[in-house]
Amino acid sequence: MNSYRWSAALLMMTLTVPTYTWAQGCNLSVGPGDVDFGQYNRTTLQPAAGRLALPIRHLNLNLVCEAEQNLTLVYRAAETSTQGFMLGRLGVYQLSVLQASVDGQPVQWAQLNTAQSLSSGTWVGVLKDDRALQPVRAGSVVRGRQLTAQVEISATLDVSVRDSKDAHTWQAHGAFEIAGQHREVHLRTGFAPAACRPALSDGGRVDFGRISQGQLNRETITSFSRQTALQVDCDAATRFALRAVDNRAGTVAARLPAPLPALFGIGRGHTGLPLGGFTVRLGAGTGRDGTTSSALSGDCAAQVWHQAPDMLLQHDGRLSAFKRVHSPGSLPGAWQGLSIPLTIDLHLAPARLLDLRQETPIDGSATLEIIYL
Repeated sequence: MNSYRWSAALLMMTLTVPTYTWAQGCNLSVGPGDVDFGQYNRTTLQPAAGRLALPIRHLNLNLVCEAEQNLTLVYRAAETSTQGFMLGRLGVYQLSVLQASVDGQPVQWAQLNTAQSLSSGTWVGVLKDDRALQPVRAGSVVRGRQLTAQVEISATLDVSVRDSKDAHTWQAHGAFEIAGQHREVHLRTGFAPAACRPALSDGGRVDFGRISQGQLNRETITSFSRQTALQVDCDAATRFALRAVDNRAGTVAARLPAPLPALFGIGRGHTGLPLGGFTVRLGAGTGRDGTTSSALSGDCAAQVWHQAPDMLLQHDGRLSAFKRVHSPGSLPGAWQGLSIPLTIDLHLAPARLLDLRQETPIDGSATLEIIYL
């Protein structure tokens, strides 16, 4: 009976943490003091579990004291939520203490409850609003002169950020407190709705010149080819796709040497019959970083992609995007700049079907749209 009481008393001594007066003669360093998660756009942040995860960041925390001290660690921030500490209006971040040691020996962390005693259950290393962590070893609170630890910072943004049409910067600050020392850290991240600007060589004009009657095949299709280029420049590395629109829909001649969704109209002759059609072939592009692109074909919802080198643009809603040649898989890459060679093939109907008694303009027109993925 006495032995049982003694054991219980010892357990209470082990798990009860008295309130200490903060000691002097210590030096605390936390670095880096400015934590920048970077700036992102709607294509560089992908949703997971209803949030947009930012890259993990780390801090190094070092405390050196002249004498042995209580090493209760607290982090205080101006704004908190049930998910952690607020990073601006739409962000949240959490702090986890990793790889900690006291006087050169590894320790775990336990959380103090409001009664200033160690919470029961497994050891944790997550700092919460005004809830202190205490270093423990073998179930006992540890005091010491020197503490080193790595602090992992994980942050997320609300998915509504992706719908923003304006640029934003979110900032937050907080402070670590331990052994009478106080060190602030500042955190920030930014969002910009990165814009991509497409430009076609010669302003998008492809001139086949004057085609004479003698250049046309009477019974078969006659084809001509020209080269041009599409340049896409973005404010930041951005995943994008191209969608084509046929501005002369319904004016494609029959039996042309390409699938109908890839044929764009060039207007009608004086008799009302279609003159032919043209196709746009995507070549291997070159990124601003010097890497080579390969074309991808995707469904209208941009959910399924497959490789389609040397592919034809299509105007049926399907998308065209670009991956780096040596990257694995078949998903579009993020490009800050990309130059894509285009081959324009003009196909004219057999001469016997055309009214060649007077000059007829070839009036093809297509629009290329940038779709952000």
